[in-house]
Amino acid sequence: MKKYKRLSNFELLRILSMFMILIHHFAYHGTFNGQQFDMHRASVQVVYNYLLIIGKAGVVAFVLIGAYFLSDKKFNFNRPVNLMIQTIFYSFVIYYVVITWFPNYIKPIKNVDMWLPFPLPSNYWFVISYIVMLFLMPILNMILNNFTQQKLLLLN
Repeated sequence: MKKYKRLSNFELLRILSMFMILIHHFAYHGTFNGQQFDMHRASVQVVYNYLLIIGKAGVVAFVLIGAYFLSDKKFNFNRPVNLMIQTIFYSFVIYYVVITWFPNYIKPIKNVDMWLPFPLPSNYWFVISYIVMLFLMPILNMILNNFTQQKLLLLN
C-alpha cells in the first residue's frame, strides 16, 4: 500500500477556498444586498461585488485542487456512482427533515411533490461538473502522461 505524504499547503488552500465559497453564498443568498444601507449605497455595492468575486475565485481554486489530487489516481467507476447515490440520499434526507420540522419556511416545489418523493438534484451544478470531471480524468491523464517535459513547459 502506497503511503502519501500530506500536503498541508494544499489542504489549507482548500479550506480557505471553502471559506471563500461560504462568503459568496452569504453575499448572494443572504441579507447583504445593500438595501438597508441607504447612505453609502455605492460603497456597499463595491463590497458586495468583491464578495461575489472572492467566492468565484474560491470555486476555481477548489476545483483545481481537486483536479490536481485526481490527476494521479486510477479511474474507478464506483466513485461517480457512489457520489450520485450520496447526493440523492442526502437530498432526500434534508428535504424530508425540512418539510417535517420547518413546513412554513419552504416553498413547495411545483409539480414535483405530486409524483416524486424528493427533489431531483438537477440544480447541483457542482456535483454534476465533478462527476463529468471524474469521467474525463482518464482521458486527461493519458494526454498529460504522453506529454514530454518540453511540451509541459510550453503550456506554462
